[in-house]
Amino acid sequence: MGGIPPVIPLYYRAQVKNTQSISRCTFKEAFVIVSTRCFILKFEHLKSLYGTNEDFGELYSVCLKNPKGEFLVQNEYLFKGTRLCVPRCGTCELVIREVHGGSLAGHYGENKTLAMLREHYFGPGMSKEVQDCLKRCATCQVAKSHSLPQGLYTPLSVLSLPWVDVSMNFILSLSKTQRNKDSIFVVEDKF
Repeated sequence: MGGIPPVIPLYYRAQVKNTQSISRCTFKEAFVIVSTRCFILKFEHLKSLYGTNEDFGELYSVCLKNPKGEFLVQNEYLFKGTRLCVPRCGTCELVIREVHGGSLAGHYGENKTLAMLREHYFGPGMSKEVQDCLKRCATCQVAKSHSLPQGLYTPLSVLSLPWVDVSMNFILSLSKTQRNKDSIFVVEDKF
């Protein structure tokens, strides 16, 4: 036990085959093993994209034989360290949208979204993809105003006579009264 590092490299974790071996791992190591399996369940189609992809194609074919640097292939998925490599495709945008505005996300800004993505995924041009996705996020565009301040507040003038500044409002489409009325006309003197 004393020789096991706190984080086992991914290619070593792939050799853990039975529950007895997993039980000998520390809690942190077992959590990484389980969480890696959870993150790759819905990405079956990535296996077919790696071989023909311009970003990962050559690297994938090399890593099928032996790991290269931080890159390695495990269960036909390409990893950089413990992060799943996601080529530029529709899945990349889906992952960004889920991290940015999914059920557990809070429409975070560019930096936080990118940091959360880089925790589990790797892809070329990921920061540009995040910028583009956040520019198209309707919720962020409505909630987070990007307009400049309109200037200083100006105080209202003090009135000296009644009925100089009057406002009128109509409240319409109310339910009918006994006298068959369905609106209210409000006149307000600002004095």
